[in-house]
Amino acid sequence: MPDVDQDRSSIAQPALTQNHPLPAWRRATDGEHRWWFALALLAAVVLQALLPDRFSIHPRYLAQAVELIALIALVLSHPTRMDQRDGRIRLLSQLLLGLIAVTNSISVVLLVHQITAGGRLPAVELLIGGGEI
Repeated sequence: MPDVDQDRSSIAQPALTQNHPLPAWRRATDGEHRWWFALALLAAVVLQALLPDRFSIHPRYLAQAVELIALIALVLSHPTRMDQRDGRIRLLSQLLLGLIAVTNSISVVLLVHQITAGGRLPAVELLIGGGEI
């Protein structure tokens, strides 16, 4: 058991707090890398495109086309890091996330309807559809 009266300056501190008296959320830091955000959104769009027809909204690829155009615009606006605050880019990001959430919600409703309506669907198609959503 460590000694309670030990001087705290000799205890190892996490690397992020050694040179900075303020936590990261209270000081100016570099912006986040955009690629992780872009890859997650791209994965969501691809999974929506792979859904069976009965679990997606129609026209089939309209939402995915709008999502991809918005994603490309976001990536081109800040190709490396999200270090500048711009109201238009923030609005576009929120609209893109909202569109993905709405299309996923509609897919969930269609999936639940297919399950509860007693339709004759193969179990594999229901499981794959649910997993992709």
